[in-house]
Amino acid sequence: MGDYKIKINIGIYDGSSLSNGVVVATEGDISESDAESIDAVEKALLRVNKEALVESISKHLGEISKKKAQNEQELIGGNIVENEKLYCVDGEIGRFAFKTHKIVDNCRKLFDTSKDIFRTLYVKEWYRTQGFNEIAFAFVVDESYRKADKKLNRIRREGNGGTPMRTLSNAVEIEGDRINEFVKEKVSSILEESEFTKEAMPSNAVIEYGLTKEASKTDETTLQKAIADYNISVADDLKVDVKEACGFYEKQKDTVNISIDDVGVKKQVTHRQKNENKAFKYVRNTIVHIEKSKEKYFLNAESTTSVLTILIAFLLNNRLLNCYLQFFVDGEKTLHSAILNRFSWHKGFGILLDWYHLKKKCETELSLALKNKQIRNSTLENILKYLWIGRIDIASQLLREIDAQYVKSPHNIEVLIGYFERNRSYIPCYALRKKLGLRNSSNKGEKLNDLVVSERQKHNGMSWSKDGSANLATITAAHLNNELNKWFAKGIIDFKLVS
Repeated sequence: MGDYKIKINIGIYDGSSLSNGVVVATEGDISESDAESIDAVEKALLRVNKEALVESISKHLGEISKKKAQNEQELIGGNIVENEKLYCVDGEIGRFAFKTHKIVDNCRKLFDTSKDIFRTLYVKEWYRTQGFNEIAFAFVVDESYRKADKKLNRIRREGNGGTPMRTLSNAVEIEGDRINEFVKEKVSSILEESEFTKEAMPSNAVIEYGLTKEASKTDETTLQKAIADYNISVADDLKVDVKEACGFYEKQKDTVNISIDDVGVKKQVTHRQKNENKAFKYVRNTIVHIEKSKEKYFLNAESTTSVLTILIAFLLNNRLLNCYLQFFVDGEKTLHSAILNRFSWHKGFGILLDWYHLKKKCETELSLALKNKQIRNSTLENILKYLWIGRIDIASQLLREIDAQYVKSPHNIEVLIGYFERNRSYIPCYALRKKLGLRNSSNKGEKLNDLVVSERQKHNGMSWSKDGSANLATITAAHLNNELNKWFAKGIIDFKLVS
């Protein structure tokens, strides 16, 4: 029985004729028995195809380097010498390297294709192609670097010499820094062109921004109908009070919904001293989700102050400052104060305690406060029913009436009641908002920081450096904003709402 050969010819057109370009013929042996196996033939063909592709592109780029050096030699003279170090590339087809050339004259370097034609690489750096970036970064936003690295090398049919895991994490930090710097410059340019200060405050007091609450509120007829429709379907004690419910409810079409949340992940510890406090420290990111109609966008920064500056620039860039702004936040007082301060010049904005955070706060404090699981669950269910219709007083009273025998921490009961009181002005009738088709929480009930940070950074005992966490959040946000491929292709971020 003889062996069969699988052969592939690949040519690269040089602009005049294929015969003048690079042609590579690669072949591989396959046994007669394997030749009858669809799986074996596919594997052999893929292996031979990869070998041909890598050899072809390496030869082509080496020839281009040599040709460029020859053209330059005609102008400046000197001698052409091959560089000792190959130019290394991480590509969509796999890892490969090619020869580059320099022109020297009396030991003086006059020209070098590795720097003057191709991008200069740092020590141990590999050039990352656009195709490589698009695949690799799509993996790292969803999975650990270890899993992403394994998957990346598998689909490129790389063996032990594939891209190392550390290279992926370094690439994320590099690109995250570049994107952050680009956004910083874009924000500065937008603020300057719009006559805003560096702190994102309007410098022209004559210009007014935003719709007033009067201009953007839901009409009375629609509101009354929603109340009546809701009250028909619930028990008497859970009906919406007409007087209390007739507050402000924004028109959806005139509103920009803005969710802001801080999220912390475990901080990496390089050295731990003996007897040092083992309490975890955290790296924090502030995440913003902007939504108008069916379009959306994510922002992230290392602090509330920074992200609010970026937010104002984004609203300016998308002509959204003339809308009503509805903020969805947790119960953090400093965040409320920051929003009130930074948007004091805006005619129409409101702050609402995100239902997700309100519910989570109740769950956390009751878990610490009560002994009995059944009592805890029934208490949680009862107070949430009344908080859903904005009846803070009843929810607080229910907490005060819990039988003392089931309470293990009265302090946490008081903490929760204090939380309700402190956020009273930010707790609406969520039931009526839902009936009117208005948002009560993060987009589609999902917690936005889970998408940008938590799902990727909070699992399996992971810990992060400040830069590592922030830059991965930047990359993930760019991915969710459909900005990554354009960034790798053109080096720009549109900074625009996307469908």
